[in-house]
Order: sequence, then structure tokens, then C-alpha cells
Amino acid sequence: MSNVLKDLTIDTFEDAIAVGVKPQAILAMFRKTGKEMDEWCGENYGIASFHTVWDMVRQACYVEFMKCVKDLGENGNPSALKIISDAINEHNEADSIVKVVFENNLKEETDEDK
Repeated sequence: MSNVLKDLTIDTFEDAIAVGVKPQAILAMFRKTGKEMDEWCGENYGIASFHTVWDMVRQACYVEFMKCVKDLGENGNPSALKIISDAINEHNEADSIVKVVFENNLKEETDEDK
């Protein structure tokens, strides 16, 4: 299955946050120190805290995500919903393994049990 995010371009600070890039990786991506990013956030957002701005932009992305989920759900597209949900929530297939155990020595149910 192809990945809908493979052609995504990450050009801006907001794009990086929107696709789930972690704060430390954003610093590396834009070649900034925490102090430099705090200053940039102060100049551009009026909030001199990179982590606060990261949290605020991330929350705005979740709001947009929920709008998309609603629209896709109303249009009956469960595959697209799963792709977007997995991407934004950092789904790891290895984390979703479920162990199922079948017990076969159970006593037969009687009328009294029912």
C-alpha cells in the first residue's frame, strides 16, 4: 500500500509540527538551539517559549485533524481515516499486537448457568 504522506513537503515550522516532528528534531531540522527557537517564537508568535508554541500549533493540528475525520467519516472513507489517524498518532504496528488465548477446558454451560 502506498503512503499518502510520501510526497508531503515540510517547508515550514508549522508543517513540521503538523506531521508530528518532535521538538528536538525541529531544532535539528532548522539548525537552531533552544534559545534561538525561543527568540524566533517570541518574534513570530509573541510567546517566547518554543515548547509552548509547539504545543499550541500541535493542538491546532488536532482540531484540523478532527474536522478531517468528521468529513471523511461522513463520506464513508474508513481507510483514509485509519491512514490519517495512524500518521498523526504515531501508530506503530508492533504496538498493536493482540494476544488471543482460547480456553478449551471449560465446563459445558447448563440451563442454570444461562
